[in-house]
Amino acid sequence: MISLYLSLLSINLIHDAMRHRLELFDKEHTKIKKTSDLAEVLLIFY
Repeated sequence: MISLYLSLLSINLIHDAMRHRLELFDKEHTKIKKTSDLAEVLLIFY
């Protein structure tokens, strides 16, 4: 019973870590996208 609980807990922790990593990746991606959009706008103006 304890081992089942521990395995569920570890699965939950792994899932949380993966979701956190995805959120971080998403933030970085939007940051990169904003930067590239800004670069495109600057290129259009120049």
